[in-house]
Amino acid sequence: MFTISVVSHGQLGLVTNLLEDLTPFFHKYSFEVILTLNIPEKINFNVSKYPFNINIIKNSKKMGFGANHNQAFKKATFDNFCVLNPDIRLPEDPFGVLLDYINSNQNSIFAPMVLSSNHQVEDSARTYPTIGILIKKLLSRKVRGSDYKMDSLEVSVDWLAGMFLMLSREAYTRLNGFDERYYMYYEDVDICFRNRLSNYRNYLITNSYVIHDAQRQSRKNLRHMNWHFKSCLLFISRHLIYKNKIGRP
Repeated sequence: MFTISVVSHGQLGLVTNLLEDLTPFFHKYSFEVILTLNIPEKINFNVSKYPFNINIIKNSKKMGFGANHNQAFKKATFDNFCVLNPDIRLPEDPFGVLLDYINSNQNSIFAPMVLSSNHQVEDSARTYPTIGILIKKLLSRKVRGSDYKMDSLEVSVDWLAGMFLMLSREAYTRLNGFDERYYMYYEDVDICFRNRLSNYRNYLITNSYVIHDAQRQSRKNLRHMNWHFKSCLLFISRHLIYKNKIGRP
């Protein structure tokens, strides 16, 4: 049914938790996990103990977010592709509802609600960035909630955060995957923008949820802040001139 792509940056502790969360769902679905080790790590768990196949890719050099998932997609064997961060936890099954939607709408991008560890709604569904929004976000230490009202089961949005995205193989291929010119950050904004530019939609599904232990590295680490800033400028310079062509969701 679906391939799950996970990239670890020295996060195998989180990955182990995620694999444990996934295990109970294997009796309901056929899926595989492609785990990319972006830096050298020693596997500290027994791969064979899990009922699903785990394909491990060990990078010889660090790659960006989009490049890692594009690499995994080339090895994926199922019809749907799920991008999943290591710091996502799955207290309930988020996949069944998403699969129902994607099976009836192959060209849209889907994501569940993302909640913080204290069950507050995170900012995983957002409007396109503007200079004003970016300055406000930079100055604020608070984690924003969604830019949208959760007033229906499916909410059409500008873009969905890349900690959990599900696309059909058809959609991922049509979009040529993530744009690898973004090393980190804004790959999710870009792929959702290009999907909207193609007259398709991005949907937040509100009766499906996951828990996110947000790392927020771009607010703590100068290197991450630099990547964030450069990716933002790249997105704005390349895409906002086309904004009037797609309208609003």
